[in-house]
Amino acid sequence: VTKALTPDIGDLKADTRMSRLIVTDTPEALREIAELIRALDARPREVLIEAKMIQIVLRDIFSMGVDWESVFSSQSKFKGLGLIGDFPILPIPSRAIKMTVGELATDNYTATIEALREFGNTKLISSPRLITLSGKEALFMVGKREAYATTTVTQTEAAATTAESIQFVDVGITLRVTPVINEERFIVMKIEPEISDVIRWETTAQGNRVPIVQTSNAQTNVMVKDGVTIVIAGLIKDEIEDTSVGVPVLSQIPLIGGLFRYAT
Repeated sequence: VTKALTPDIGDLKADTRMSRLIVTDTPEALREIAELIRALDARPREVLIEAKMIQIVLRDIFSMGVDWESVFSSQSKFKGLGLIGDFPILPIPSRAIKMTVGELATDNYTATIEALREFGNTKLISSPRLITLSGKEALFMVGKREAYATTTVTQTEAAATTAESIQFVDVGITLRVTPVINEERFIVMKIEPEISDVIRWETTAQGNRVPIVQTSNAQTNVMVKDGVTIVIAGLIKDEIEDTSVGVPVLSQIPLIGGLFRYAT
């Protein structure tokens, strides 16, 4: 605004208490400054984002993942499903199965769930709704915070002091979405899905256990109309669970306890 003032004539004062600008200038300059202030003082536009995070526990025959092309193809047995467009992914996932991002042809959530049940047990793990400003990031997170201790040793001339602090690392499913409403009222969305998990724990020289986190992520940009459903699919997490079943008391006896229990 100050650049629009007439040199040696115009003056600008800010009234922070009343959130006002007091401008003194020529009538022509005041009109230009008023137009500029109206443009800058426009109410920011908001975007409502609703996400449904669906988890599939795949059957053994689908261990490589869901064949999304067959699910959404025109020849699919699941009627009413299909993708309009196939948006590029950066980086290309190293998994054998290709990640799929596209616009759902029809907003048929029930049909999508029924289709996914062909591949394994399907579960809706979260259905959040967020409102964010145009150009501001919205964050969806489903997971947990793993805590671990770190030790800092400070050496002085007199002695060494040891301080321990607790750190946290977030693991689970993260979805970052940055929407921007353009002049044609289309919504340009930067989408960054990520899945992470603690694969093991390591012990440091100080005896602290720290988590080793495995992360898979991708990034894409889409442009859609208001009310359109976007599908993001293909993030895979491998899990191995050890289960021990045994006879109470007898399975805990040293040396012979193994005869009364088995692991799966």
